[in-house]
Amino acid sequence: EDILPSVDLPITVHIPNEYIPGEAERIYFYKRMSGVRNTSDIESLLLELEDRFGDPPKSVWTALAVLRLRLRCKVAGIASIKAEGTNISIRFAPQARLTPEAIRLLSYAFKGHRFTADGVVVPLTSTKVMEQIEEVISVLERALEEGRKPRANTQTRHDVHRQTDTQTQNHNYTHARARARTHSLSLSNIQAYTRSCP
Repeated sequence: EDILPSVDLPITVHIPNEYIPGEAERIYFYKRMSGVRNTSDIESLLLELEDRFGDPPKSVWTALAVLRLRLRCKVAGIASIKAEGTNISIRFAPQARLTPEAIRLLSYAFKGHRFTADGVVVPLTSTKVMEQIEEVISVLERALEEGRKPRANTQTRHDVHRQTDTQTQNHNYTHARARARTHSLSLSNIQAYTRSCP
């Protein structure tokens, strides 16, 4: 489907009458916004707004930022972002999941956030809602990408454990490198945690 994920946040996104006085023209641009499917659509929309009406007000810039966020969510595998009281609920698409290791690391780095395989609940801690959510989405993009990577099947893992001591050491080294790659998917504040890992 070519439908973008839904984003429902406690922010102001609209075209003010003072910016575009004509109702028909406002409706036209709302339809343009609803038809956005890639970043080129957004750039084209912005150029037309600036050409016809000048620099957009904050509420229009925010509306465009939400469109960009929805495009990022679609690529990452995020199905929806919705405000629920003082929290923001982020749900993943059916094919997108966090690995157990990612859940453990992210839960340590982001205190108060509730990470599960199919989503995360983010407590609102700032009036800058978009900045806070964009930070979380940046981390989730990397974490969900890690979760899509193919992993060794159970038989392969059993075969490895039956190898000689030398082969086992090589396996452990490879596993350690894989853990390091997983650690790198999160923000820099996870590094303190990884240094404390056995």
